Amino acid sequence: MEDYNILANKYAAWHQSVKGADPYKEELDFLTESANVILDVGCGAGEALAYLAPHSIFSVGTDISIEMMHIGKKIAVDNSIGNIAFVVADLDNQPFKKNTFDYIFSRYALHHSDLSISLPELERCLIPGGRLLVRDLVTNFPMFQRFGWWHALVVFFKIPKRIIKRGFKSLKLFLDLGLDPTWIQHQVENNLMSPRKFRQAYHNLLPGCWFSGKRRNVVHWVSPSSK
Repeated sequence: MEDYNILANKYAAWHQSVKGADPYKEELDFLTESANVILDVGCGAGEALAYLAPHSIFSVGTDISIEMMHIGKKIAVDNSIGNIAFVVADLDNQPFKKNTFDYIFSRYALHHSDLSISLPELERCLIPGGRLLVRDLVTNFPMFQRFGWWHALVVFFKIPKRIIKRGFKSLKLFLDLGLDPTWIQHQVENNLMSPRKFRQAYHNLLPGCWFSGKRRNVVHWVSPSSK
């Protein structure tokens, strides 16, 4: 939590700079018209939640970083979005009653959790027939994850692509975050899996789920109608 509190403004600024033209399309497309209450788990500064909130009656974002939530509340106010609430919560312990949400999504957060705990917890919060979408990080080189120099090297390898796609302003934000020692330590502590192990883990914990995305790292799942 402390990492994100320290880096909240850097992370939010960088995230705003790298969004594509329609960054949350897949999350929105999987949202049904009948989904009244939605939950964003590990919501960070809440940009995705603010994007989806107008398509629901009420939306909730949970995160462990209070500073991130302050930014999220400002984004909601600046965009005149009144149907959002933010709750401080751990990924493995969502403070909601069973069968509360019609739709739950999570972006690049659950690798910080124990999936054998966090996924059943999200299933508990989801109504029968509700939908879950998880987008997360994977790596082809899990053996290097514990080395800080590896993450710094990855940042430098990405520089040409960042300049071409986003320009020099975005590059500065990218470097300010990516080379920050606190961020590098945070990356070292990430629990990333290879794409194959990622899919195996989700298949075991969410029977019937399916995958999309270039790296097959977006998980779609529909809760059984009777549970």
